[in-house]
Amino acid sequence: AYGGIEKKTNRGNIDKRHKEQFVSWFERKMNILHADGKTDQDIYSLSRGPDHRVRVANRSSINGSLFHTTNVEKNLTTQNNGVVVQGEGMDWYEVTKKIIALDFPIDKEVLLFECDWFDVPGATTNKSRGYSKDQYGIIDIDTTRFRFKDEPYILASQAQQVCYVKCAKKNNWCSVLRMKPWNLFAMPEGKTVIIMLTMLMLTHLS
Repeated sequence: AYGGIEKKTNRGNIDKRHKEQFVSWFERKMNILHADGKTDQDIYSLSRGPDHRVRVANRSSINGSLFHTTNVEKNLTTQNNGVVVQGEGMDWYEVTKKIIALDFPIDKEVLLFECDWFDVPGATTNKSRGYSKDQYGIIDIDTTRFRFKDEPYILASQAQQVCYVKCAKKNNWCSVLRMKPWNLFAMPEGKTVIIMLTMLMLTHLS
């Protein structure tokens, strides 16, 4: 019985230990590999952590699209704060509150979007209290319903732009219109690893 309790406790604490220990372990591991010339320079820069001073912007051009924060657009007639992020079998929609620039050693910059995520369902259904998708593929979202308030950040490189058009017959609902970027760029496969490590580092530093 004692062994079972101990095993259950260890499993329950694994997220806590991961959050507390990952950053220091990752830095030590990368220092060893870097000394032996066995690590990528970008990953080594990320392991050293960002500068504690951050830069906040109101606009940024990413993936061929110009993004604004919601605060900037209060006095504008245009809309550039809508974002969609592709997940596994589902797209996640949000509006951008802040654009944050983190500086890592050796001139490595990482841009983040701080977001308000709309309440959309998982991959197994096309409808929730704040989301609906009709037979023609038109998506409507309740712009007063949010979720994931404790996970507001994405890498700016993950963002694709959408526009939210007000529905005539449903108060507080908008239809999603995907925007075509100015330019399309293919991301090298090696960048996928860097994106994953950056998000993991930022999760444990927050």
